[in-house]
Amino acid sequence: MPLKRSLLVPLAVAAVILASSPPGRAAAPVAGDSLCSASTQYVVRYNEQTANPNTPVDDVIATIDKAISTYDDCASSMGSNGSAEGRHYAQMRSAQFHVARARIQRLLEDYDGARFQYKLAIGLVKDTIDWRNGSRSSSSQSFYWEPASKIRDVAQGELDGLPKPVATSSPAPK
Repeated sequence: MPLKRSLLVPLAVAAVILASSPPGRAAAPVAGDSLCSASTQYVVRYNEQTANPNTPVDDVIATIDKAISTYDDCASSMGSNGSAEGRHYAQMRSAQFHVARARIQRLLEDYDGARFQYKLAIGLVKDTIDWRNGSRSSSSQSFYWEPASKIRDVAQGELDGLPKPVATSSPAPK
């Protein structure tokens, strides 16, 4: 029997607290963000909300969604300015908040929503993991390769641990 949404607030907040130090401590949310300054208010709010066990889960989700949106905007801006490392950073941070969102959805037994969020996180860090700078003979990885790889590995592991989707059967043709 699914748990009532109101009963999940402490569980969801605990999950979000766990998500605040996701894969690789280097990727954990920080209070303030010099590269994506528009995100700072949402990172600070997120940290405050996860420290308060009385925060309604819907408030935490709304803050996560705003953080994701501002990091996505930042990634776009960095990309159009030609800053690959800045784009990688913003995509990594967005992916981190997608993992936090997925963890809450998993606790709410919204497995399809969690699956979707984990896949978005994996997709966001793929570019950072695959990126190479320089010529073929002397290429280097993104500065954010290691935390991006950890986010991918954690998201994939948690995605693999979700209950398998229920197959829907279509009626047999007559």
